[in-house]
Amino acid sequence: MAHIDTITGLDRKHRRHFKKVFNKLNDEFFIRESLLDALQVAPCIIEGPCNSWVFVGVHSEIPDSMSLFKLMKFNDSMLKLGLKPIQYLAVVDNMTFAEESTFQVDGSLQVISSLSDYVQIIENKTFIERGEQLIHAALTEFTIDSHSRIKRTFFPESVIPAQCSTRRGKASVDNTAKLLPFFLDYDQELATRLDMVESVDSEEEAQEDISVRLINGVAGSGKTLILINRAALYCKKYPEKRCFLRYTINQ
Repeated sequence: MAHIDTITGLDRKHRRHFKKVFNKLNDEFFIRESLLDALQVAPCIIEGPCNSWVFVGVHSEIPDSMSLFKLMKFNDSMLKLGLKPIQYLAVVDNMTFAEESTFQVDGSLQVISSLSDYVQIIENKTFIERGEQLIHAALTEFTIDSHSRIKRTFFPESVIPAQCSTRRGKASVDNTAKLLPFFLDYDQELATRLDMVESVDSEEEAQEDISVRLINGVAGSGKTLILINRAALYCKKYPEKRCFLRYTINQ
């Protein structure tokens, strides 16, 4: 079963149906959304096996370039770097008869000529029935270095700062194999993002603004990393607020 983070970009109805599709994926899949507004290119950013990515979103009607502005801006930056764009599965609720008639016989995918070729339109019913296969087919694989770049962009809270690593950089520059960035594991990343995602359920909206969270773990398990990354993420997401860190040593 895929690892699924809170998905606030979908309403309750779509969230329920999408989760049924995502639950059919194996545990090599991670479904999240970026916490930073500028990087919310899609409600569902899916990290798959073999360093692959795909975006999934839902629309009441076939989207235009204006509604996909953030997505197109991101993929344009990918193309400028010489990288492949990430595919976007646009799940559409209301399809007219003429639009439905242009779908391929095998189910389903349709590329709208007025949009970029990485945008694929899918009828909502088709996605619910065949979403697992469609996601697998749309995955774009990247090199390890490019995959790390994408992950750092969308989820900076998952990056372990170099100052917190025992790695030592080299003074000389060469073209030999290099060490890639360290990332928090999925549980550590969830702890970092905790309470940063807006509530999606009405019964949660009455929660107090301030809450106390206890992170348990043995020595070296990453508790301090979670604290540091959480503070940095809080400052990026809420630049108008102030964040204080108070550190005490156990006696």
